[in-house]
Amino acid sequence: MFEPLSVGLWATEEADLRPEHRVAILGVGTIGMMTLQSVLAIGAIDITVFDVSDFKLEVAKQFGVKVVNSKDSNVFKEYSNAFDIVFETAGNSLTTSNTVALVRTGGKIVLVGMPIKDENVLNTNLLISKEATIKTVFRYANMYPRALQLVSSGKIKLKSLITKYFEFDQLLQAFEYAVKNNDKVIKVMINIG
Repeated sequence: MFEPLSVGLWATEEADLRPEHRVAILGVGTIGMMTLQSVLAIGAIDITVFDVSDFKLEVAKQFGVKVVNSKDSNVFKEYSNAFDIVFETAGNSLTTSNTVALVRTGGKIVLVGMPIKDENVLNTNLLISKEATIKTVFRYANMYPRALQLVSSGKIKLKSLITKYFEFDQLLQAFEYAVKNNDKVIKVMINIG
């Protein structure tokens, strides 16, 4: 759990996030939830998360944030120019393309999710006219100490994000469960030992 948490922390570091920022997180799977917890740990309070899974949105809602089901992609139009920082954590072409419309003038887009397709459409004219910044996150840099401190202090709670546990001899079943129940899984854990 500390590795994806470190990715979320690095994303907030790259965003130069401050508590007063209005934040959007597109996708609340494992990385999105870790980014959400990282944003909360910094003290941001105006946070909206978007996802297509009602289960994942209910988990996110427990953190006191606004949730939006984005099954109908037209919902993004309601939030045009609304956010100082937009984190794309789903790795989805549709959400990636919507980041530019969501970010305000002078805001930042942080691309964390890895899209399946190598090429994604971004409205570069709109991006340029907004003078928005795009940052990218692939992994993390020196975030483990901060992750350990935040978890040990209770500011970040990882256990609440574990959907299901499996024993080591159930490894195949664990992977099958995660794949078949993708819309109802945040993190599947394997007990070793």
